[in-house]
Amino acid sequence: MDRDFLGKRGLGVLSQIDRIELILCALLDKFITEGTKETKYHGVRQLTGQSSYLVIIADPNGNISPLGYRDDLDDAGWFYDRARIAMYGASVKKTYLNFPEKHNLAKERS
Repeated sequence: MDRDFLGKRGLGVLSQIDRIELILCALLDKFITEGTKETKYHGVRQLTGQSSYLVIIADPNGNISPLGYRDDLDDAGWFYDRARIAMYGASVKKTYLNFPEKHNLAKERS
């Protein structure tokens, strides 16, 4: 992951949960190479051309767990938030990372 992707600050200033979510988003962008549609939820991605949303979460050890598919974005977001609270507790502050809409690591490699 290059410094331009992370900005000038790098990973050092991010909390553990921020790091996990950054890694999660990067992994999703890496493995879903058909292109993704960014949503307001970390760990909720819609495959281009698909109507359902894939919900994935990373635990504190960095293990990636697919939680399933939801047909509706609000339902997917609610499902993700419940899993996040169960895993990290209700006091965890949400963070949002802005990714380019058409960011695709597979295209960058070619």
